[in-house]
Amino acid sequence: MIQDLLEKKIKITINEKKKENTEENTEDNKSNSETSTENSEKSSVNILSRGNTYNSDNTNNTENTENEENESNYNNKNLFIKAIFEFFAALFFSFSIAMSGNVNNFIFAFLGIKIIFGPLSGGHLNPAVTLSFYLYEFNRSNYKKGLKKLLFYWIAQFLGVFFGGLMASIFDKFAYININDIWYRVFLSEFLFTGIFCFVIIYFNSKITGFQNSNDLLNSIFIAHTLFYGINAGKNISNGLNPAITIIFNLINFGNRTFYPDNLNKNLVFSILGQILGSIFFLLIFKFIVESYVKKDKESMSLSSSLNKEKDFELSMC
Repeated sequence: MIQDLLEKKIKITINEKKKENTEENTEDNKSNSETSTENSEKSSVNILSRGNTYNSDNTNNTENTENEENESNYNNKNLFIKAIFEFFAALFFSFSIAMSGNVNNFIFAFLGIKIIFGPLSGGHLNPAVTLSFYLYEFNRSNYKKGLKKLLFYWIAQFLGVFFGGLMASIFDKFAYININDIWYRVFLSEFLFTGIFCFVIIYFNSKITGFQNSNDLLNSIFIAHTLFYGINAGKNISNGLNPAITIIFNLINFGNRTFYPDNLNKNLVFSILGQILGSIFFLLIFKFIVESYVKKDKESMSLSSSLNKEKDFELSMC
């Protein structure tokens, strides 16, 4: 009996020691798991912080390069060179209009000029388009430099259109912008179609929309089609869509009653007003409505993608 009692006590003590050992092991495992999770969290934070610093460095580098490019673009020498290219672009464009006399013909000349001179000067060819770009790129810190570029381009465009029309008149080719209609119809036609034309050009040259670095040929074709439909839509009312073309061509034809009707002086003012105000109005629509919407959409997409990456990272660390 005594031996049986001793054996039972020995078994009980052995079981108690086993329980204590198992409890100690579980506690050790918990502490190890906690330390491992802490280490993994620290490593993930370090990786994320490195990514954030890397992104901030990239954004700073891109901002610095953009500032350097902007400074070089507003340099007097570069502005003068670009203005010369813009002069020849406007000259060839106005010459093609006067020589062809048909929108179906000179629209292909516009496409060719846009493809050739686009990388050199932007290929604005139009004071209303240059005004849209000035307002789109407007910044309080460099508005004077932008204004200088605006004046350089306007002078080049008006001179180019003048000499192009003058060259065409040597071959007895005279172009005329039809604005022989009621003044408010003239204004609305130029306001609408010039504004849409400027809107499309800014859309394809915006960094926010993502078309700036896309296929230049396809962009130029779409812009040329917009000009084609705008000129055809307003051909019976007023279809200049270009202040330089409208003013210079009518000055060249001054005194010729075939091309210069009695009510042209009044309609010429409303035509130019419609072109300028239309380009400003549609630029404001793009900048404060379309572009802001695209920005918000891209920010939400980037936020969702970053959250998905974080989730994937956490799952991979488990």
